[in-house]
Amino acid sequence: MASKQKIIKPDYKRMGEIVKICSSRNMGRAVAYTITVGVLSSIFYASSLIPMLPVANGTEVSLGGGFLTVALFLIACVASFVLFYGLMSALSRMVEGRDVTIGQLFSGFRQGHGEVLKASLFLTALLFVILIIFSVVMAFLLPGLVEKTGREDAVTIFGFVFMLISLIVFFPFVFVCNVLHHEKNAKLSYALKKSFSLVRGRYFNILGFCLYSGGITLIVAVVCILILFLTPESRIDALNFIVYVIGIAGLFFEYAAAVKIFMSIPVYYYSMEGLMRVSEQNECSERSECSSRSERSERSERSSPEAVLRIEDSSDGGAEDSER
Repeated sequence: MASKQKIIKPDYKRMGEIVKICSSRNMGRAVAYTITVGVLSSIFYASSLIPMLPVANGTEVSLGGGFLTVALFLIACVASFVLFYGLMSALSRMVEGRDVTIGQLFSGFRQGHGEVLKASLFLTALLFVILIIFSVVMAFLLPGLVEKTGREDAVTIFGFVFMLISLIVFFPFVFVCNVLHHEKNAKLSYALKKSFSLVRGRYFNILGFCLYSGGITLIVAVVCILILFLTPESRIDALNFIVYVIGIAGLFFEYAAAVKIFMSIPVYYYSMEGLMRVSEQNECSERSECSSRSERSERSERSSPEAVLRIEDSSDGGAEDSER
C-alpha cells in the first residue's frame, strides 16, 4: 500500500453517501453483530466480578481475590478488544461489498500472525495505565466533589471525564483495526504508526465525519437518552408506557447510530488511502447474477455515482510496508 495519503481533504458528502448506502444495505446484520459483541463483552466483564461476590454478603474480599478480579478484568479487556476487531472487520467487509458471516466476529482469535492479539494487549495495557492514573486523581478530588454536588453527580462527572480522556488517548489508534484487516501481513508496530500518522492533523476532521455519519439517527438517539435522563422518577403512571416506548426506540437508534459511526471509519480509511474508487456506472456487482429486469430496477434505485464501490486489494502490500 502506498504510504502517501491521496486525499487530504476528504469529501464529507460523498463519503457520507457511501456510509448511508452501505449501512442501509446491511443494517439488520450490522446491528445484530454489534449487539452480539456488546453482549459477549458484558459477559466477560461480569465474569471478572465473580471473586467480588462475597462482598454482597458482607464478607471481606481477600487480597488474592482482589488480584484475581483485576486479572480477570484485564483478560476481559483483551477478549473485548479482539471481538471489536472482529466487528470492525465484518463492517469493513460490508463496505467492501464482500460476503460476511457471524463467524467474522471471531476472526481476531484465529488470526494467524497474532497481531490482533498483540494489539489487544497493547490497548489493554494503555487502558490499565489510564485507569491507574485516573483512580489516583479521583481519590484526591472525589471527596471534595461529593460534598459540593452529591455522590451520584460526582460519579457521573468523573465517568464523563474518564470517557473523554479515553477518547482522546485511544483516538490516534482508530485505524489500527482497518490496517490489520486490509493488510494481512502488517505488523502491530506498523499498524500503530500508520494509524497515528493518518490521524495526525485530522483529529477533528475524522471525529466530525464520524458524527456526521451518525446523522439524524444519532440525533434521535441522543434525544431519547436526554428524555429518559430528564424524566423525573415521580412521574405519573400514564407516562410509564410512553417512557418505555421511548426507551425501546432509543435503544434501536443507539445501535443504528453506532453501526453508522463504526462503518464510517473504514470508509474514511479507504478514501484517505485512495483505495476506494466510486464508479460512475450503476451496475450490479461481479458476484451477483442479475437479470436485465433487476438491473433496471436497481439502476432506478441507485441514481448517484456513489452507489457502486470498488475497493482495491492490497493485502500483499502490507508485507512490504510492514518491513519498513
